Amino acid sequence: MTTWHTITSIGENAYQISEPIGIIEPRFGVSTVNMYLVVGREQAALIDSGMGIGDVFAEIAKITSLPCMVLNTHYHWDEPYVTNTSSLIMEKWRKIAADLPTILMGDFNLPPTSDTHKLFCGESITSDLNGEFVDPWIMFEKSEQDEGTYNDFTGDKSGDRIDWILVTPRFKVNDIQIIHDNINNKYPSDHFPVVAILKL
Repeated sequence: MTTWHTITSIGENAYQISEPIGIIEPRFGVSTVNMYLVVGREQAALIDSGMGIGDVFAEIAKITSLPCMVLNTHYHWDEPYVTNTSSLIMEKWRKIAADLPTILMGDFNLPPTSDTHKLFCGESITSDLNGEFVDPWIMFEKSEQDEGTYNDFTGDKSGDRIDWILVTPRFKVNDIQIIHDNINNKYPSDHFPVVAILKL
């Protein structure tokens, strides 16, 4: 399956790796799934891991020979997965980037009232792994009513806000929005995109 992935340069040492998922799964109305590769001086990072079709690491090897770590941003929702994953994220963040401005974002499949959100935002009373992240949505006192981010391709907003962008305090947050754009009630994803405007 040598032609499954399409690689597009989107900036200096940054690449979009696309999979044409619509070819084999047309019922969702989604034509492509994207991953993103960022190449640094000592290692590379693959953000999300795609659909598992084709050999993505063979594609990465065409771009860089550096070691590559994978940063998945999609949570499963049952235990002990959630607790273990949340703790691991905080452990790795402290080790790798605790002194750096950090953005933590993804589909967490959890509401902002969850223990994971409290842990990331330094509000957990049961863990010594508290983070220092801020939720801009809460910072701007935006409503949680009808701001669910999972829409099942229907446009439904009634669920929980399960997709978050969290930032460390060194970022200035100018705005954050959930995007509900569609064409004739066709949505590009089963989740609404979340967009934050940040300044460092």
